[in-house]
Amino acid sequence: SAPTANMGKIEGRLHLCTNSVVFEPDDISRGIVRCAFSKVKSPPTQDKSVVELQCSKHSVMKANNVIGPYDSIEVPVRFRFHFLHSSPEKFIWTTENLFRIIKGGSTKGPSFLTPEIDEIMKPMLDRPFDIANLVDARENILTMNLRCSLLSPLQSTPGCAIVTNERIYFQQASGVLIPTATKAMSWSQRDVVATARRYRGLRDSAIEIYWKNGTSVLLAFDRKRER
Repeated sequence: SAPTANMGKIEGRLHLCTNSVVFEPDDISRGIVRCAFSKVKSPPTQDKSVVELQCSKHSVMKANNVIGPYDSIEVPVRFRFHFLHSSPEKFIWTTENLFRIIKGGSTKGPSFLTPEIDEIMKPMLDRPFDIANLVDARENILTMNLRCSLLSPLQSTPGCAIVTNERIYFQQASGVLIPTATKAMSWSQRDVVATARRYRGLRDSAIEIYWKNGTSVLLAFDRKRER
């Protein structure tokens, strides 16, 4: 009834989030496994390239790549993650800090809003735009590095934006543990047909840009003047 409690060896990717550790198997039939820090009794331990995490309850979602209600497995499980291509030291350091902040409960409200969490995420959010992402190296950059989020109905993706004389770019934040920037999304300024000011919550600091093909993108900035 709980195959993830005795899953054997499975290859995949390990994601560290502000409130949990998520394992995404390469085999989509196995489902994505999420271990919330609230269900973890102690920080993970490291033995060379292997990280061990004990979880009293975990969740499984998107088994067989089917979107639906997730399954809660209330069985104590010891997960062992073998890092194949990188050292787990940064993962351990960041996880220990997140675990301490969440378990400490020194702040009120969601943990991802705490100053401590913001400090851990700062290197990711402040990573500058990589000029290697320019479509044409001859483009002139017209703005500074603008920290913002790309918004969709169900997701907020942090990153940064710049404007050149030819295009508008958005570079997604690539994670605290990843030293390089991700590939950027871009749109030609010639395809802009309209713009509209938008709110993000109570902040008047977002903009929606409409394109010739009928689609739009919504970018939320930290401050109104950056919009």
